Amino acid sequence: MRIEHNRLGHLLSTVLLCSTLAAGCQTATSTPMPTATATATLLPTSTPTTAPTNTPAPTATPMPTAAPLQISISAPASVPQGDTLAVRIETNKPAEVDGTLGGIPLTFWSNDDLTHTALVGVSAIADLEDLALYVTATDLDNQVVSLNSNVDIVGGSFESEYLEFDEETSALLDSSYTAPEAALLSQIYGSFTSDRYWDGTFSWPVSEDTPITSYFGTRRWYGDAFYSYHAGTDLGAEAGTPVLACADGVVALAETLYVRGNAVIIDHGQGVFTGYYHMSELDVEVGQTVHTGDQLGLVGTTGLSTGAHLHWELEIGGIPVNVLEWTQTAY
Repeated sequence: MRIEHNRLGHLLSTVLLCSTLAAGCQTATSTPMPTATATATLLPTSTPTTAPTNTPAPTATPMPTAAPLQISISAPASVPQGDTLAVRIETNKPAEVDGTLGGIPLTFWSNDDLTHTALVGVSAIADLEDLALYVTATDLDNQVVSLNSNVDIVGGSFESEYLEFDEETSALLDSSYTAPEAALLSQIYGSFTSDRYWDGTFSWPVSEDTPITSYFGTRRWYGDAFYSYHAGTDLGAEAGTPVLACADGVVALAETLYVRGNAVIIDHGQGVFTGYYHMSELDVEVGQTVHTGDQLGLVGTTGLSTGAHLHWELEIGGIPVNVLEWTQTAY
């Protein structure tokens, strides 16, 4: 019984030990790891990118079209022998103008490149014919416009005179004297200066009351032979009368010539010249600038002359024309 009791005790002890161990197993638990709270991480918000807009290529601005060049021509339908022909061309924009009359080149001048003028001397013995006038204008854009017209050369009204010279004076008509003088004057009268010195009408070189003893264009006969025509206007002023410049200009010649005696030639510019011949003395020199009314010399009878007078002459491009026309018309 005792043994039984011991066995029972032992069994109880064993049961209690196991219970204690079991209880110990339940309480000795590791402290649980804190549960991680999952925080939702926001992905960066992407800003939507607008798709690039195709920018159209710049449109080329068209260059303005140049205004068309327009020209007009002003010239008389007919011109008498010995007169001055003025050809005027108007352009609507700056341009250069060229032209011909009867195949002879014209020289145009202009102060503003809009109004263009060419002066033409019509010879007192020019052929009576219809001359073709051609004009061409070229602007800065190389536009070219041409016009054509016609100018009829009609007969002038001229006198005739018969001259007789003594033997000494007639000797001056020898070609050995006249040819070199003619060549010199041709060189001077045929030159061209682009400057224009005169303005308005020309004044008389002596008093307007002075009688005209020989008109321009008069057909001259020396003896029984037709020699030439009178290239100037003879003014019957008394010897010693002051000879005055008829317009502004530059002295191109001042010397003694065989046929024309003491002579002065003034360059008025743009191919226009005046000559003063047979003077008794010269009061100016080559290269000198003169103005209307300045004294050039004194009336005389030097050279091929039959008495005191002033031979007054006007030439355009080497062609003598009626100088009296220039006292009434402003070219």
